[in-house]
Amino acid sequence: FKRHDGQAVTIDDFVKAIEDASGQDLTDFKRWYSTPGRPTVKVKTSFEEGVYIVTLKQTHKTAKKPFVIPLQYGLVGKNGKDIKTGTFILSKKEQSFTFKGLKEKPVLSINRFFTSPITLDIKYSKEERLHLMKYDSDLFNRYEVGHQYAKDVLADMVEKGAQKPNMPVIKALGSYLTQKGLDKAFVARAIALPTEEDLYDKADTVNMHKIKVVRKMMREAFAKTFKKELLKVYKDNVLKGPYTPDNASFAARAIKNVALSYLALTEHANLVYEQYQTANNLTDRLAALNILVNNNLPEAEAALAAFYQMYQEDDLVLNKWFAVQARDTSKDTLETVQSLLSHPKFDYKNPNKVRGLLGAFSGNLASFHRAEGYEF
Repeated sequence: FKRHDGQAVTIDDFVKAIEDASGQDLTDFKRWYSTPGRPTVKVKTSFEEGVYIVTLKQTHKTAKKPFVIPLQYGLVGKNGKDIKTGTFILSKKEQSFTFKGLKEKPVLSINRFFTSPITLDIKYSKEERLHLMKYDSDLFNRYEVGHQYAKDVLADMVEKGAQKPNMPVIKALGSYLTQKGLDKAFVARAIALPTEEDLYDKADTVNMHKIKVVRKMMREAFAKTFKKELLKVYKDNVLKGPYTPDNASFAARAIKNVALSYLALTEHANLVYEQYQTANNLTDRLAALNILVNNNLPEAEAALAAFYQMYQEDDLVLNKWFAVQARDTSKDTLETVQSLLSHPKFDYKNPNKVRGLLGAFSGNLASFHRAEGYEF
């Protein structure tokens, strides 16, 4: 800032200032700016007689020279504490990092805080995944490991046409509901099962019906298994008083609305319409509307009509009303979308309206990815 305050500066100026302040040569690091695509880092570990070795190998589809890749890490012990933390600097195509004098084999948590935008290729055992899901002090990695675990299991269930839910995954994710001291925003994201899009990306041959069946079965099993805990989480995070836009309130609303999406699959489904009617902010009202519509609950039509009456003069909010209906996964939405094209508030000349209705529909995989959807 002292050097360039008030000036129009370039990326090179920015990097040069960091170089001069740190004493590091960042010439190679700047290649991140000019090379399309991201590198893949493959990780292998070994442990023998107190010596733990981490071997990193980077590859890229087009780049011939290696990148400089910083990767924050932690070695997580059996007791859940970090034995050692630091940052690997991977500057060659392949490098090994050795830790001596360890009393136990740790589990590696790598690329913490998403240090580098890479594709990480690391093979964890089921036990290692569960260990990181329970103990990793970096919530980004804890989420990533759990999400990948759930995604792999659900994809395998789709492939095999599973008839029963996978309870180990459900119990592992559900344990976050009772762990004390966890960030609520993290829990809200962690307990949400992989989306249909996630499973679509994992499949070689996509069967949308099987994906819907497996995901619905797993969500229903989660809701049934942790019904008591979800109800407590929901009630504990109903905020009193006026809306406040602070982090604690954001997190409380996030976890409450994820819990509500599961409770909609139980005998507590009445809470969804109650929330819609009593909500004092758009976040809670829109969350309830989405849940009502996507679960085809009896009050869905009444809520859609009420939402329209409330926001019919607010185009930006009304775009969300169009999107909720276009994304409805409880039934075939093509006819609904076609009818909304002639709605007096829809306008082909307004890009946000087109994106709200047709853009949202293109993300509704089951309704869009079929002959009638493509033709439309």
